[in-house]
Amino acid sequence: MGANDFNNPLNYYFNSLKKVSSIEIELVLPGHRKIIKNACRRIKELIDHHNQRFTEIIKILKENKNKQMSFEVASRINWDINYKNWENFPAVQKWFATGEAASHLEYLYSIGKIKREYNNNFIMYYL
Repeated sequence: MGANDFNNPLNYYFNSLKKVSSIEIELVLPGHRKIIKNACRRIKELIDHHNQRFTEIIKILKENKNKQMSFEVASRINWDINYKNWENFPAVQKWFATGEAASHLEYLYSIGKIKREYNNNFIMYYL
């Protein structure tokens, strides 16, 4: 892991997926969820999921013209979880969701799709 990967873990993750995508893998035994019998298909699903999330985040930033923190963006994402709204999410789920949103925002910033600035020790994202 390079020094910049700590600031952009999603980029590191994508690079790892690219490395293993060319390997013929018959069986994946993940630490959680189901056994994977088609690694290439699963990698494609993961990349597609993240691309959909990038599109959703850019849409969120376009709709709300204000600069936003990761927590604010996370609260507007459509999460696949059984709660009616963000207010009902358990605190730990909000923490995980905010971390995921932050990694997507940092990736989008690193490829020049969005901008960021520091404001009173907070990172704010915008288009």
